[in-house]
Amino acid sequence: MCVAAAQAKILGPEDVYVKKGSTISLTCSVNVQSTPPSSVSWHHGGAVLDFNSP
Repeated sequence: MCVAAAQAKILGPEDVYVKKGSTISLTCSVNVQSTPPSSVSWHHGGAVLDFNSP
């Protein structure tokens, strides 16, 4: 097995402020050496974010 670390960056401003209950859209750019990752997960406060919840 060969594991390669990918570099990821959220595009746009470094700080984004939104009101509680608002929707936010983030764009992530992933730079890899060869094959793109099969999935990308978002985390906040140590927990994986659920895309199905409002």
